[in-house]
Amino acid sequence: MHGSDTGISASHSKGVSAQHKTQSSGSKNAQYNVPSAGATLPADCDITVYVSGAVTTPGMYTLKTPARIDAALAQAGGFSDAADRDRVNLAQKLSDGQHVYIPRIGERASVDMSRTHARSSRPQSRRQSSNASSSYPVPTDEISADNPLNLNTASKEELMQLKGVGASLAKRILDYRSMRGSFQSKEELLMIAGIGEKLYAQIESLIYL
Repeated sequence: MHGSDTGISASHSKGVSAQHKTQSSGSKNAQYNVPSAGATLPADCDITVYVSGAVTTPGMYTLKTPARIDAALAQAGGFSDAADRDRVNLAQKLSDGQHVYIPRIGERASVDMSRTHARSSRPQSRRQSSNASSSYPVPTDEISADNPLNLNTASKEELMQLKGVGASLAKRILDYRSMRGSFQSKEELLMIAGIGEKLYAQIESLIYL
């Protein structure tokens, strides 16, 4: 009888050990079932994208996967009259946290579609810096209509390169941007003390969002 109990105990021990092993194996397998960053999201997941540029209502929008630029554009009210529609790939797939920028007619082709994905805020030449740890790039070339300044990423020093913008006015522009999060239109500059119609007309072609 005692030997029989010993056999049952040993059998039970082996069963528990096998069960634990199976659970442990399952736990390890579960780790590999978690989608890695950048993996394709399953259908009907929520993603949030930011839409700006030549659209009716710029802003952040939540979409269901699989989502494409045409869906984000529809949420933003569609193209504005200034949109350069031929330079937008409506079929492009979107991912969470993406910035969709719709270029305006006349904007340089060299900077437009790089901003449609996760916008590169300035042409490469302006992104160079003598101080790699600086939060903002140090200007390396002259601001012009062909090399405009991004109003939403410009530093105080860059803003001061705009004719008629001094240190105090550049600070007010940065304070306004900080308070609002970002400029939604260039015309918002007119809401800042010290910027009137004349100065705005002078710098309007030298900036973009």
